[in-house]
Amino acid sequence: MLAFESGQPWSEHGSYGDRYGGVQVLAASADPSHWQTVAIEYDYRAHDATFIPDDVAWHPRGVLASLHDGCLCGQVLKFPRPPIDDLIWNPRDSDRGCEFTFDRGGAWRRLELDEHGHLLTAYDQDGRNRFDLVRRRTARDDADWAVLAVY
Repeated sequence: MLAFESGQPWSEHGSYGDRYGGVQVLAASADPSHWQTVAIEYDYRAHDATFIPDDVAWHPRGVLASLHDGCLCGQVLKFPRPPIDDLIWNPRDSDRGCEFTFDRGGAWRRLELDEHGHLLTAYDQDGRNRFDLVRRRTARDDADWAVLAVY
């Protein structure tokens, strides 16, 4: 996984375009010297903002979650993303269609996905929050499940 920030494009007539911060997930192809993009997500950032995630979790079924600046941001795609050979430019995964997205504030330190990409766990110094990405619900430690607010 690779976090990135883009600069603002410019020409002799001045600057144009937007600055971005995002995450790109790369995997080796059949040729181990060749990499493919298997996930990419990015968003606008202010000229003085930095994008340095604390942790990122990804699953091939189309789940991507990151911790940045006190926020857990997650998304589940409608369909898994096919690997792309072009490492220079790729459309965002969310532009292909999300089943849902969610965000949650907290003092998160680490993310973990189960082997099926159905259960996301976010850890902080006092415990954990679990996010059931199939039933769209959440629970703190071992408390009862509650509905996960999604977009």
